[in-house]
Amino acid sequence: GARLTFSYGTKPLKKWLIEKKIPRDLRDGLPILCGPEGPLAVGGLWSAPAAEEASEKWLYFFCWRNEI
Repeated sequence: GARLTFSYGTKPLKKWLIEKKIPRDLRDGLPILCGPEGPLAVGGLWSAPAAEEASEKWLYFFCWRNEI
């Protein structure tokens, strides 16, 4: 359950990708940039408001497969 943060609240990553009509085969290999609090950016399609603040901290890069 990774959740994306928006100005109006949060949304599950999987639901957001489906709503954006990202094909399943592309979703499986989409790079996801994460920090300690969760996703910060998704493959150039979305970035969290906190992403700029986190740029000076350690970040982790994940590529989830078959989970989205």
